Amino acid sequence: MDALLSEEMWLPANISWARLYASRPDGRLTPQPVHLTMSLACGLAFCLLRYLVETFLLFPLGRRWGLADAPKDAVRPVTPNKRLDAVFRLNRRPTVDQMSALAGELGWSDKSVANWFRRKRNQLKSSTLRKFVESAWFFLHYSCILVYGFAVLVGKDYFWDARYCWIGWPDQAVDADIYWYYMISLGYYWSAMYYIFTDVKHKDFAEMLIHHVVTVCLMSFSWCLNYVRIGALVLLVHDVVDPFMHLTKCLSYASSNTCLRDMMFVVFMVCWIVTRLTIYPFWVVYSAMFHSWAIIGPYRSWYMFNGCLLVLQVLHVIWFYFILRIALSVVTQDPDAKDSRSDSEMSATEDGLDDGGIHSHLVPPVEGPEALSEEQCVLMKYILTVWRAGDLFLGLDDCARLAAAPKPDSMDALLSEEMWLPANISWARLYASRPDGRLTPRPVHLTMSLACGLAFCLLRYLVETFLLFPLGRRWGLADAPKDAVRPVTPNKRLDAVFRLNRRPTVDQMSALAGELGWSDKSVANWFRRKRNQLKSSTLRKFVESAWFFLHYSCILVYGFAVLVGAFGAVLGFESAYCCICLPYPCKDYFWDARYCWIGWPDQAVDADIYWYYMISLGYYWSAMYYIFTDVKHKDFAEMLIHHVVTVCLMSFSWCLNYVRIGALVVLIHDVVDPFMHLTKCLTYASSNTRLRDIMFVVFMVCWIVTRLTIYPFWVVYSAMFHSWTIIGPFRSWYMFNGCLLVLQVLHVIWFYFILRIALSVVTQDPNTKDSRSDSEMSAAEDGPDNKGDSQLKKG
Repeated sequence: MDALLSEEMWLPANISWARLYASRPDGRLTPQPVHLTMSLACGLAFCLLRYLVETFLLFPLGRRWGLADAPKDAVRPVTPNKRLDAVFRLNRRPTVDQMSALAGELGWSDKSVANWFRRKRNQLKSSTLRKFVESAWFFLHYSCILVYGFAVLVGKDYFWDARYCWIGWPDQAVDADIYWYYMISLGYYWSAMYYIFTDVKHKDFAEMLIHHVVTVCLMSFSWCLNYVRIGALVLLVHDVVDPFMHLTKCLSYASSNTCLRDMMFVVFMVCWIVTRLTIYPFWVVYSAMFHSWAIIGPYRSWYMFNGCLLVLQVLHVIWFYFILRIALSVVTQDPDAKDSRSDSEMSATEDGLDDGGIHSHLVPPVEGPEALSEEQCVLMKYILTVWRAGDLFLGLDDCARLAAAPKPDSMDALLSEEMWLPANISWARLYASRPDGRLTPRPVHLTMSLACGLAFCLLRYLVETFLLFPLGRRWGLADAPKDAVRPVTPNKRLDAVFRLNRRPTVDQMSALAGELGWSDKSVANWFRRKRNQLKSSTLRKFVESAWFFLHYSCILVYGFAVLVGAFGAVLGFESAYCCICLPYPCKDYFWDARYCWIGWPDQAVDADIYWYYMISLGYYWSAMYYIFTDVKHKDFAEMLIHHVVTVCLMSFSWCLNYVRIGALVVLIHDVVDPFMHLTKCLTYASSNTRLRDIMFVVFMVCWIVTRLTIYPFWVVYSAMFHSWTIIGPFRSWYMFNGCLLVLQVLHVIWFYFILRIALSVVTQDPNTKDSRSDSEMSAAEDGPDNKGDSQLKKG
């Protein structure tokens, strides 16, 4: 490891890590690895933003334009067959001999088996609407990032003369606008690493996944070695073609105007030739190879980064070959001139260009103040207004000017010390660094929770895909909801009504029956079966509950280890500040809640508590995404608001250093969750009702002990009375305790639903069911999990 991270490996002979990461006397930013956590936060933001844009803008727009919402053969799915399904999961294109053997085994004809596999493959293809939405999102993103990139870079000296990328390296500062440009671009590729699993699939899926991983690594390396200037130029040069490429795709899917589509494709080709085959090799790569050699000189990582740039140029030439093939197909109408990489997209070029190599770019930077030429100043005169406006709107300016800028009066009042702190406490004291070097909670630390949220999204996908779904299928859980094997007859009129109202009145259904010439009963059955098809399968619900059980079990064990100090006692940690998640010996406030307030606000946060808090908060960031994809309930809007409020409250407690009492609240609420979700798993996957009932009784007991006893008579009591005695009341004190009391009210309400479930178990009363949702085990189990306190949220 020492050899891998040595200065000789990455830096020239006269440069050290200390100099590379030295703080600047003027306070401007020096790139450091810790800054990359912001890119993870941006990646999570991109996931949420993409979901909202696609759901509320692009999908409705595509449907309004009449794009097909289902692939070919989706309206008449294949006959379910366990044997063929098992073979299909292993091999989607069996050989003729294999299909003949299957035909003999099932008593089908060879043609029937072949048709089954063909139609099954067709059903898995993405619809035209899905592909349009995907391309439209890429078009919006690349258009915005291209405009922002130009606004950011046009005022930089190295935008006009690439030699300034190397003059002054490694002592170059990074302006705030470049920082955000880099973090947003890198964050986009973090999100792309998630969406590659959900977007239109291609034959080069593995290669694309490797490409995204390599791209993120290269961009991260360029930031860590302060190769930011040349990296920003590479980003901008590659981003120019993307909007035109995806606009061409959108026109192919959504418009019959082939003339407009072909014109956009020509623009795309021209941009490709100008940027990828001219500017990039003869300006960017030339500067990285020759200017850097002359100014800095070669060293080991110099060869690595220039090698990556040359690989990119080779990819540009290869993809241009595919572009010419598309152009040939457009001119000659040759049906054979098509994408050999994927049969679901417009062409190999466009898909390859979008994901495969366009942004695997990174290289080295520097500094040198020099006036622009007269011609450049004339051009900047017309762009400067937009650029400065962007700085003002997004807060993208150097740190010194931002710090000196006066805040609006309303913001002063909102962030005033009188609003949040006692009379004798100031923000400076609250956020003062400790002489022993231990951590003081600050708002900037919350970026790590965003990174943890993105990690939870990726981890959940992997655990569900490669563990829980195979396990559920092995146990024979139904992989499709009721009526999914015989879908309703497609009907545009009824589909349109269903999108507006899933439960029309009797009079409305009678009117529809008369309009269509159906019986009233047929229309009612159509709506009932349509609703049933949208319900989640037993397998889906089992997987969801199993994931929650695994998460809450792990976080509960870790929480106890952190607060009781079990690991620390065993491993012998006494007082050293540990940078990993291993706990310190013991927390005094775990046994006596008064220590939550003694010494506030000068309390330090140990590394184990820091990670416990960030992991828990990161989980709820991921829950804000998964609430859109998990089993739906009638209180979807309330649950979304609840998750948002929960994240805000946990963030608020961190910023005001209410971390000790917050950690206790998290732990107490996490105790019941593993038992609740294990009960659900047993309901879905086991016929052993006795074991399920035992676990439900354990869940009830834990609820009474933790939520109705320990929480109100220990945590809330300490927050209200101990804090009053030790600190005294102030404005945010009332807000914080008010939230705790609201949680206690919710605990009582949900315990009422738990008692209803217990009553249904004892009396076997079929009318005792969840009035909130018909897709889950019961109201009580969903209630506490989904609407409960700040720690009980359903993903």
